[in-house]
Amino acid sequence: MTDSSSSSFFSDFGLLLYLEELNKNELSKFKSFLKSEAPGPGNCLLPWTEVKKANREDLANLMRKHYPGEQAWDVALKIFGKMNLRDLCERAKAEMSCTSQTMEPEDTTAGEAQGEQEAVLGDGTKYRIQIQEKFSLEPDEKCWLGEPKDFRHEIAEEGRELLEHLFDVDVNTGEQPQTVVLQGAAGVGKTTLVRKAMLDWAQGTLYQEKFTYIFYLNAREINQWKERSFVEMISTDWPSTEGPIEKIMSQPNSLLFIIDSFDELNFAFEEPEFVLCEDWTQVHPVSFLMSSLLRKVMLPESFLLVTTRLTTCEKLKLLLKNQRSIELLGMSEDAREEYVYGFFEDKKWALLVLSLLRNNEMLFSMCHVPLVCWVICNCLEQEMEKGGDITLTCKSTTALFTCYVSSLFTQVNGRSPSLPKQAQLRNLCQLAAKGVWTMTHVFYRANFRKHELMKSDISSFLDEFFFEYSSAGHRL
Repeated sequence: MTDSSSSSFFSDFGLLLYLEELNKNELSKFKSFLKSEAPGPGNCLLPWTEVKKANREDLANLMRKHYPGEQAWDVALKIFGKMNLRDLCERAKAEMSCTSQTMEPEDTTAGEAQGEQEAVLGDGTKYRIQIQEKFSLEPDEKCWLGEPKDFRHEIAEEGRELLEHLFDVDVNTGEQPQTVVLQGAAGVGKTTLVRKAMLDWAQGTLYQEKFTYIFYLNAREINQWKERSFVEMISTDWPSTEGPIEKIMSQPNSLLFIIDSFDELNFAFEEPEFVLCEDWTQVHPVSFLMSSLLRKVMLPESFLLVTTRLTTCEKLKLLLKNQRSIELLGMSEDAREEYVYGFFEDKKWALLVLSLLRNNEMLFSMCHVPLVCWVICNCLEQEMEKGGDITLTCKSTTALFTCYVSSLFTQVNGRSPSLPKQAQLRNLCQLAAKGVWTMTHVFYRANFRKHELMKSDISSFLDEFFFEYSSAGHRL
């Protein structure tokens, strides 16, 4: 068999052989991914009605017709990657490599041109390094929530499994969601999950076949911006050595934008759709740009991952198209018990606390939020260390949280933290009450100044993680 006939054989029959290895469910998924693929140069889009009813042989013929030459294989390998069929990918690439070695060298002009383009743009390595540095957590024996490393690893594995399937094709409709919403109560781990997605992508273990680049937009930072272009918004972590970021915007279907904490955005989103912006290089109010992105007026082919609290789900739903919503429920009952048991070194204390929590349905239910679970465990541990009766502390949530706040100002090792004056405490309580009434979770410097509060006035709370601190604002 000649070199050319060998290549022709692999191109003509190899694709069919690999399609034969897909089971019925996998073939259905393959067709769904194929539906969203762009046609080859000079060809029209694959007719979905023919693709849907095609058997494996017909499907291979359709692909060769609409994706001439090696394009059909490029598309097939891309879809195999999206379906996590790594074995098929590796075997196909190995066979193609073996076949290409017997062929005459081709003109290298195209390869040189691609190399020159990569030299100008960069390969994304510096950006990935930047993201790893920004989103990596410091290794520690215990994290600030007090759980053992093994517990954190199990939670991370559960989150990883969820992340891997967020953008899977819906088997029933054959459609792939372009927008996924992670919704849930405060503190259940929405931000932790999307930060993990950023880190795993940067480390090369997640979405490698799906997204060439992922960008993270945090609501607290967005609220601080007035006017800019969208490309400026996503350039915060873009290294100058990667070349112009505008280059990658020409392929929006390979981009994922993560919008974290939609519920914190101080925007009304009331603009009529016909006035929104399509051009990501133009300078506009940031609220205008976010509305354009969410409503798929700007970069409609791109993918979105949005996190929000349950209180703003309806508001967000009105803006989105073709979205998939997933609710995060926090820690399961088994996970809560494991958390509490791992928190206490004295297992007798752990069993006592578990018994008391189990007998108080409201308290045990609140423990589905890791931060709340930590507060409860920390408070009860301090009470037991002082010889207090924790059965009284666990009688009501008010008693427990009053006990915890009081502990922040209790003398420890002969030293007392600086106590806020009565007026400062009153102002702080007024600010917290306003937050409850207006459903505001993030306070900025202007909010503190308005209530005559300084950072030193809340230092005790910050030191104990009662508040979450960032350069943009303080979050209850």
